[in-house]
Parts: sequence; structure tokens; C-alpha cells
Amino acid sequence: MADEDYKAQYEALAKKYEAAERDVGALRAQVEDLLGETKRAKDAKRAAEKAAEDAAKKKAGEEGDYKALLESSEKERAKLQEALQGLQTTVAQKETGSAAMKLATKLADGENAELLAQLIGPRLTYADGSVKITDGQGNLTVSSLADLEKEVSGSARYAALLRGRQASGGGAAGGSGGGAAEKSVSRADFDKMGDKDRISFVKGGGKVTND
Repeated sequence: MADEDYKAQYEALAKKYEAAERDVGALRAQVEDLLGETKRAKDAKRAAEKAAEDAAKKKAGEEGDYKALLESSEKERAKLQEALQGLQTTVAQKETGSAAMKLATKLADGENAELLAQLIGPRLTYADGSVKITDGQGNLTVSSLADLEKEVSGSARYAALLRGRQASGGGAAGGSGGGAAEKSVSRADFDKMGDKDRISFVKGGGKVTND
């Protein structure tokens, strides 16, 4: 139920309360007129006071019901807002992950594509219903996915992962990493590395295992 509906219900209750208060005032006036009369007058007074008490209790109860409804509505609204934010986060992660992987598979193969997607991921964000490109500090740019593809494909930073460009990477024979003993790390340990360490590791001929 919308806030306008609760407001309308509250205003209707307020009118009833006002009518009840007028009735109570009339009854109290009758009580004052009957003071000093016979037992019948006293009984009427007690009846009027009882009616006033009942009216007051009813009013308090209805006010309490409205307050409970309002509080329940606010709690439900908070739950829905939390669920919506969770859904938006899931959608954003799915969209940016999909875009990163799609771009990476255009430039690299197999595990290299997976590694490249992880490096590209931080450059993507989801806003206003679409994937946007950010700079190195996470600020939005006017670049498109095509622009990012050109940037990555022409960067020496990612050369060791790119299709057809591995020979220029440090892990190639004669490269800066040539002759280094081959080493391997688990996927979990690789994920803990920063971007620079990942690139250096791959250029150095390191392998990532699924252990």
C-alpha cells in the first residue's frame, strides 16, 4: 500500500476521532446537567463517563494501529530496497564480467583470455544500464569498448597474453624473462596478486594451476 493510501486512512480516522470527541463533549455536558439529581441521573452520568472512556480507548487503539502499519510499511520498504541493491550489484557484476571476457577472447586464447579478462575487469563499470569504461583511477571516461580493445591490443603491458604477440613478451626466448626457471602458482594465489605482479609473473614464464 502506498504512502498516499496510509495518509488517506489516517485522515479518515482523524475525522472519526473528531466526531467521537464531539460526542464525548455532549455526553459530558449532559452529565453536568444531571448532577445532583436522583440515582437515575447518577446512572446516566456513569454511562456517559463509560462511553467517554470507551471512545478514548478506541481512539488510542486506532492510532496505535496506524502507527504499527506505518512502521511495518517502512520495514518492508527497507527490505525491498536492500533486495533491489543486491540485484543491481549482481547485474553489474554479470554485465562487466561478460564484457571483459568477450573483449579478452577477441585478443587472447584459453587461459590467457581468462587472465586478460581479470586484468580488464577493473577498467569496466556498469552505469545507466550499460557497461562504461573507466581510467586507471576508476573515473568514468568517454571511451567505448572498441577504444579499450585498441588500447589493450597496442599495450606492451598485455603483450605476453595477446594472441600473436607473446613473442614480444618477457617470457619469450631472448626476452627479459628468458632463461628464468619456470614456476607455477595456484589460481587462488594468482588472484591475490596485483595487476603488475600478474603481468610480471606471466612475462616471466610463470604458469597458473587450478590446484
